[in-house]
Amino acid sequence: MTILRIGSDDFSSDLEDAQFRFGRHKRELSDPEQDATSLPSGLVELVREANLEEQALETGFAVELSTIDRSLPEWKEFRSTATIFPDVPWRSPRTLYTSSSGSSVEVIQILSCSSPPREMPGRIFIRAAPLQESVVFWAMDNEVFKSQHARQMKLDHWITIQESDSIPETFAPQKEQIPLPGPSNNPSEFLDRRR
Repeated sequence: MTILRIGSDDFSSDLEDAQFRFGRHKRELSDPEQDATSLPSGLVELVREANLEEQALETGFAVELSTIDRSLPEWKEFRSTATIFPDVPWRSPRTLYTSSSGSSVEVIQILSCSSPPREMPGRIFIRAAPLQESVVFWAMDNEVFKSQHARQMKLDHWITIQESDSIPETFAPQKEQIPLPGPSNNPSEFLDRRR
């Protein structure tokens, strides 16, 4: 499953507060106006253990699930804790899985008209992985990361500049330098015929 950062979230700096879209494939990408956008504690824990927090907050991450025993360190075991069966026949049962550390994820049973429902497994193995570049490019092309506001950042957001009475000669500007424009909602090309 693919988890993509929502650009309109204005990029919270904490996984627990950040908002995401999700889907198994691009046609099923969730609608943040109607679907859940927060990560469950189990995915937060997996992202941190995989050292993907910065990437997850920037673009997102992939989630891999398996019912086959995965003893490798990047895979975490989750055990079935409880299953909720809906009152109506067209809704899917949901199972809560917890890890040994107490974090949890909810798994929805996939129902199909062409096959009978399968029993949810007693345990699953999950890992977080980086997004493929092609997925990031697709998300950019489809404006998944697009922010509602332009974000003009200053250099002091990234580094600390210590003030000094004397500026070394190598850092003294020789001529006034051309400033670069900040992000714009209307991209343009140098030879764009419409302008």
